[in-house]
Amino acid sequence: MHKKGQNITDTIKEHFPVKNGYSVINNNLYSEVFNFVTEGIISTDIQGFVTSCNKSAAEQFGYDRPEEMIGLNLNQLIVDEYKEPVDLIKLVNKKLNYKNLKFIKKNGETFFTIIQTTILTDENGIPIGYVIITNNNLETTILNEQLNLLVTALESTSNEVVITDNKGDVIWVNSSFSKVTGYSYEEIIGKNPRIFKSGVHSNSFYKKMWDTISSGNVWSGEITNKKKNGEIFIEEMTITPLTNNNEITNYIAIKQDVTEKKNVERNLLESELKYRSLFENSTIGIYRADSNGNIIVANNRFLEILGLSSIQDLKNVNVDREFYQSSANREKFLSILKSELKIYGFEAKWKTKDGRIVYIRESATAFKDNSGKFDYYEGTIEDITDIVEAKREIQKQTDLFSALRFSSEIFLRSTHWSKNIKSVAEQIGMAFDVSKVYICKKEINAEKEILFSHVTEWQNPTNEKNIRDFATINLSKNGLLRWEEILSQNSIVAGLLNEFPKQEKKFLSDFEIKSIILVPILLDGIFWGAIAFLQYEYERVWTDSEIEALRAAAETFSSAIKRHNFENELIQAKKEAEFADKTKSEFLAQISHEIRTPLNNIVNFNTLIKEQLENNIDDEIQECFDVIDSASNRLIRTIGLILNLSELHTGSYKKHITNFDVYTEILEKLYLENRFIAKERNIQFQLTNNAKSTIIQADKYSLEQIFSNLIDNSLKYTSKGKIEIAIENDSNNQIVIKISDTGIGIAEEYLPNIFKHFSQEEGGYSRKYDGNGIGLSLVKEYCDLNNIQIEVSSKKNIGTTFTLTLKSKEIN
Repeated sequence: MHKKGQNITDTIKEHFPVKNGYSVINNNLYSEVFNFVTEGIISTDIQGFVTSCNKSAAEQFGYDRPEEMIGLNLNQLIVDEYKEPVDLIKLVNKKLNYKNLKFIKKNGETFFTIIQTTILTDENGIPIGYVIITNNNLETTILNEQLNLLVTALESTSNEVVITDNKGDVIWVNSSFSKVTGYSYEEIIGKNPRIFKSGVHSNSFYKKMWDTISSGNVWSGEITNKKKNGEIFIEEMTITPLTNNNEITNYIAIKQDVTEKKNVERNLLESELKYRSLFENSTIGIYRADSNGNIIVANNRFLEILGLSSIQDLKNVNVDREFYQSSANREKFLSILKSELKIYGFEAKWKTKDGRIVYIRESATAFKDNSGKFDYYEGTIEDITDIVEAKREIQKQTDLFSALRFSSEIFLRSTHWSKNIKSVAEQIGMAFDVSKVYICKKEINAEKEILFSHVTEWQNPTNEKNIRDFATINLSKNGLLRWEEILSQNSIVAGLLNEFPKQEKKFLSDFEIKSIILVPILLDGIFWGAIAFLQYEYERVWTDSEIEALRAAAETFSSAIKRHNFENELIQAKKEAEFADKTKSEFLAQISHEIRTPLNNIVNFNTLIKEQLENNIDDEIQECFDVIDSASNRLIRTIGLILNLSELHTGSYKKHITNFDVYTEILEKLYLENRFIAKERNIQFQLTNNAKSTIIQADKYSLEQIFSNLIDNSLKYTSKGKIEIAIENDSNNQIVIKISDTGIGIAEEYLPNIFKHFSQEEGGYSRKYDGNGIGLSLVKEYCDLNNIQIEVSSKKNIGTTFTLTLKSKEIN
């Protein structure tokens, strides 16, 4: 029987299992079961033709007896608001239960009724008809219409709506809920919301929520839930208890997925924190200024650069007027900014609040208001004071090294020692911007007193004071012996006037010297003399880079002195060679006859002519003399090689075995002598020492010749790339020295001939490089003399490497 409160459709299904579409209403129990029901019950076939109905249905449609409706097409009895037929079957198939529809009565009148539908199927589940339940009770209809409106509203909202019973089990959800959570309506009905637990919240969180709503109060807040696919999401939720007679009957939850909103908020917060951190901790100054240049906001670095302690110090401060040192620069900056609206890398000199001068690199962007008027600008400033000063220092060092290079070239190209040393002193003095340069030589007189004898000096013509010239200085009598001790140890003497001991201070005061630095000149490790750089106008503290350059200047003088001495020794050697046994070497006799005599004549007459025409030489004639000097130098080098070779062959070479540091006393000096030549040719030149010790026992002169020839060859045959000298130890702890270059290389077939006398890979007048084929043969014989193993590896157009292994400290 139909139970009160039970859905009529459920009653039909419960008491009358469907076997075919006609047995439901035609059953003998029809009159007993359904005629008393106030709802109308109609069964149709699959096309919508009425097969049976109860008394209530007939009355609703205006018929006296139910049999009158048999065979009517229900589709023709339902209309829209314009009385046009509506396909009920389509509505049924769309599951539009509880739909308030308009039907036509027998007399043509229309009425509204609420319908529920059930599809009848056969034993195989194939649809064979429909059962339609109608209810035209006005109160129920209005209620259902209101319910329909409510359901429609809840379905239309983008928020999730969940209705539960008083136990919390779900009895209804809208489509937004399914869209967000992934659970269908059928999957969630009857389930408890605990299936949404994400594991983020504690049990106390859920208990507090339940305690709130079960006591009749509304709960609102954020909750992290889990979707059907396991995805975690965040919702804003309000749960409202529904009551009847002060008893909670249901709970309705209105929810909204705010995961994306939270992510956006978090990203915005992170972005704000990130950019705030960048703003506050930036290594460059960042600011905003109005159109008049008044600072609106600035970061800490901006304040630091300008010597300000806080943003308050910027109030009423105009950057353009108060920090720019040049109004012309300020006007130029504003002019570019206003016309281009952007400016990059504008450099200017500013004065900070505490009076410091700083160099600023500024970039800015201008912004206009709605009317197109220049409104404000934002920009950055970078303190480039260190960069500017570094550039100045680099330029200063460039000038210094240019002077040193000039000095080296002067000494190498000319034979006038006394004239050249004066000229070099002038060049170095001007480059270092000193008041006076004084070059002296150590001597000991008959009384065993130590003297600094005058060699030459130069005084800066810009000095206003007329300082008397230095004469020979008696260190013993003037209390300056400490200087000689320090300089002899290859250390410098430097300081301000007041920093020196009493006796030394008196000597400096007599010459009105405010600061001084003396750099030693060593010849083969022995103290020869010194270069003194004097400052009269102010107290000068010498930087490390300046001291290094001064030492390089001393090396230049040392090389020049050795060359000067060598020239004298060479002249003497040439004289002695003229009386040597001409029969021991046919080659030497021929060179003496064919080269030495003409060369002597050329050199001597060239020198004589230049001295005679010293003040009457024009540029063209001077260039001719320079060419003669260059050619003479080339021939002199050739003769030197021939003499060395001759000495070895005649047995007249006397080796002198000593202990010395091959790195500091040979390789480092050769590196310093040649690095400017390499730099001038744009070649990288490196010297690397990775050996534990570079002290050896050998013949120093012959080792100097070995490395000098190898380095000369690398410079001669390398036009680009690099030359590297590397010192290391092999597995037997022997010293291995490699000289590598990226020059033209040597053909593989020529390598066996490389150390033969007068052998050259290219011969004839068409060869690209000068030479005589003696250098490498001398290198090999000097290596044999010193028990040094030499190897060469080379590839054409890639480069060459000479490897020298010093097998033992002792030489037989």
